Amino acid sequence: MLISSGRVLTRAAGLSALQSLPAYKAVIPVGKFIPRGLATTTAPKKAASSSAVSKKTTITTKAAKAPVKPTAASTTKKAAPVAPKVAVEPTEKSSKKSKKTEEEKQKENIKSLLEKALDPPPLSTKSIWIWFLKDKFESCKGTGENVATILKREHKNWVNEYKNLAPADLQALQAKAEMMSGNAGEAFANWVKQHSPAEIRQANLARAALRNIKAKSDPVPRGLKSNSFAAIPDDRFPLRARSANILYIKEKFASLPKEKRADALPALMKEYTALPESEKQKWKALSAKDLVRYHNQLKDIGIEPPSTSA
Repeated sequence: MLISSGRVLTRAAGLSALQSLPAYKAVIPVGKFIPRGLATTTAPKKAASSSAVSKKTTITTKAAKAPVKPTAASTTKKAAPVAPKVAVEPTEKSSKKSKKTEEEKQKENIKSLLEKALDPPPLSTKSIWIWFLKDKFESCKGTGENVATILKREHKNWVNEYKNLAPADLQALQAKAEMMSGNAGEAFANWVKQHSPAEIRQANLARAALRNIKAKSDPVPRGLKSNSFAAIPDDRFPLRARSANILYIKEKFASLPKEKRADALPALMKEYTALPESEKQKWKALSAKDLVRYHNQLKDIGIEPPSTSA
């Protein structure tokens, strides 16, 4: 026992002497040959593995991100009522703008219709009284007065003067009226011939639209007051197709005097309505035949017939 302990002490003393040498320290690390029981230094603790650390961090993050369960108090709360949307009323500027656009649209429509309506030369009247008034107004042109003012002041005087005209003056006015109306009629007929029947038809449709605008507008739009927009007569245009009741009434009119036709019209219309269907078929067949005639005549003057419903 003493021998073994002495050996150990001598070894330890020799080893400590060797360890003091610098060459030994550089080559042999400390504690290499020291027995386990005599080693004074302990090995450093190993660092925790990265997998363990990551497991801990993931556990903590999952715990942090876990959703909070709603409590009973939070579930019982009612949602706040949504306020109803209030309609925004148009401002004065927007209403004026929309009104202005409507007026502009009407102006554009009127301008387009006026271009299609054409401008035929005026037709002169054969009335002697009208030509007498025209001569009187011509003599008052230099006064600068309004026509309505002149007519209001001079109307009675002119009526008396016209009644007391000499036969020679009346004949002169009659000749003038016939000549002027004849010249105007010839000029009008020549003007119509310069346009195709399709153009005259389009003009009459535009004139009908302008008459409608004029009747419904208050005040009347500018540019429409001084024109009646009467339909332009055209002898080339065929007579429209007549319905069955019109053909029936026309035949009955032939046997009646002219002065009784107006009074007989309502009775004849009721008479046609009371006819049995077998008798009405005769007039309906004549109406269908007249419609074919109308369509054929339209094609002859270069106008496409309107489509008829089946």
